[in-house]
Amino acid sequence: MHDLGRRQRRASTGRLSRRLSPAPGRRVVIAIPGRHPRRALLLAVLGATAVLVAVVTLALTGSGPQPSVPGLPSAGALTGWGLPAVHVLGNLCALGCVGALLVGGVLAPAGGGSLTGAGTRAVGAAASWAAGWVAASALTVLLTVSDVEGAPVGQVLSSGVATLAWALPQTRALLAVAVLAAVVSVLASRTATVLGARWALGVALLAVVPPLYTGHSAHTTDHAIATGSLVVHVLAATAWIGGLLGLALHLRRPGSEQLRAVPRFSALALVCFCAVAGSGVLAAMARLGTSVPAWISAYGAVLAVKFVAVAGLGVVGWQHRRRTMAALRGGRPGAFWRLATGELLLMAGVSGLAVALSRTAAPTPPAGALLPARLGWWQPDVLAVVVVLVLLGVYLTGVRMAGCLAFVRPGHPGWSRWRTAAAVLAAVVALIATGAPARPSSAVVVTVGVVQLMVLSVVVPVLVALAAPGRLNRLVREDAASDDEPGRLTRLLRDPVNAFLLLVAVTAAVWATPLGSLATLNEPLHQVVEGAALVAGTALFRSALEGNAVTGVLAARDRAVLLLVTGGFLTGFAAALATRRAVPGTTAAGAGVVSVDQVLADQHRAAAVLVAVALVLASAALATLLRARQTGDRGKTSPVTA
Repeated sequence: MHDLGRRQRRASTGRLSRRLSPAPGRRVVIAIPGRHPRRALLLAVLGATAVLVAVVTLALTGSGPQPSVPGLPSAGALTGWGLPAVHVLGNLCALGCVGALLVGGVLAPAGGGSLTGAGTRAVGAAASWAAGWVAASALTVLLTVSDVEGAPVGQVLSSGVATLAWALPQTRALLAVAVLAAVVSVLASRTATVLGARWALGVALLAVVPPLYTGHSAHTTDHAIATGSLVVHVLAATAWIGGLLGLALHLRRPGSEQLRAVPRFSALALVCFCAVAGSGVLAAMARLGTSVPAWISAYGAVLAVKFVAVAGLGVVGWQHRRRTMAALRGGRPGAFWRLATGELLLMAGVSGLAVALSRTAAPTPPAGALLPARLGWWQPDVLAVVVVLVLLGVYLTGVRMAGCLAFVRPGHPGWSRWRTAAAVLAAVVALIATGAPARPSSAVVVTVGVVQLMVLSVVVPVLVALAAPGRLNRLVREDAASDDEPGRLTRLLRDPVNAFLLLVAVTAAVWATPLGSLATLNEPLHQVVEGAALVAGTALFRSALEGNAVTGVLAARDRAVLLLVTGGFLTGFAAALATRRAVPGTTAAGAGVVSVDQVLADQHRAAAVLVAVALVLASAALATLLRARQTGDRGKTSPVTA
């Protein structure tokens, strides 16, 4: 009888294991509740700390729910206190999701394209975090509608929350967050590659952005600087806090993955701290300016406490780099994790302060107390400034590594100074171009738009191609164990024909559809258009001039044809602009009318700019053919060499 019972249990266990075994190529993650009580306790403490700090701050500043007045509509205490609490929990889900994807896609991988070990577990957890993020965003939509309408949650549900949610900018942004978080959950649950985890990470960071364009900063006088600073501030803080949370949850066990991930996170944390501190100061100055009454208000007091907390985080990070990382490498992880736990608690408090700050009424400083919104015609795009400076810093770090290799190894080629100069010049030109006015006067609107398009899609990409970042990367990684295989999208963009078609599509979308007009009225869309032009041009000229390990360096004849075709497209674009019907417009301030003659002159100037660029490309094509004739190029694709 006992043998029969054992055989039955084995048979049932075998059937259960076959049901749970994944199909080939499919990854299944099964969460077992209560399996990691320390992680659950850590998350509970962090969430409680953030909620407690937010509630106490709102109560002390008088920004919490006010007692209802008889005869006036009121959302009730459930909405008043539930909204910041759910906001905190949504932020925790976002941090957990981003941190898990950072572990799987950036911090833990040792090379190769497949997820392994902690990376697999982290990406599986990211799917659950993203699902919680969706639920928190949906609940925040409901509570926000209740708060704005001044009606209890039950009344809002009975009156049709969908119509009200779509009518408010704040709730539309939260709905976008919910949709993007759902996409992240699907991507994270279905991917088994490092590249897939990185795509999910990109979508997760994008999901953080929409609510930032509907808060306090969107309504300031210097809204472009304030909003751009806030976007940089929140994205950097999300990567910083989420990365440390990901380490604590998924890389607690000693091993090669932990020793590989901690130094990577240390470098990321340093960049994020600088971005958080700098953008926070800039956003505060754009919001409060130099007005003393504004800084001593309740909003200013919360902001000051947040500054002190961020400074404390900087001290903790310095202690990590000075003491605990060496102890971790020496096999003594206790000090590192104790300090990291305290750092997470302080980060939770900062998150609670941020939620309370978003619910605190910001003062209106007097005129003249704010930062100057423009430096002449140029208005810095803070997000573009940070991205360009980070990319330039990465490039210069590679140049430094190449110089060290040349010093250590006799005969090493090192790196050319003129290529470094091209990279620096590309960064300067990109910063100037992205700071061009988004809504110039109608008398120059076409010219300004065309010049910005040509700079971002031709001038900067050519400088980037001359700087050869791909070649520099191969040079400094020549001793790497393995290089990651380029993804399908990367291979498509490295094809010059595809890159040319992408440039044509971006140009047509901006100038032949309502997208261009919408971009002048919507700052995020304007940034997307600028980024698309830069990506299209960089893909075109890098594939043509620098070459890569997939397509090689194009032969002189092929490069000349590509340059001539691009110049021909620009010439056709110029003809379309020159013959377009002119419509009178208004000045940038709306104070006067721009005549038909002024609009025609603007279009002709823009056409002349396009023709000039086309002539330069044609001249470059002719010079390429003449040089090929002298050097004996037979028109074959040459291999890439470092």
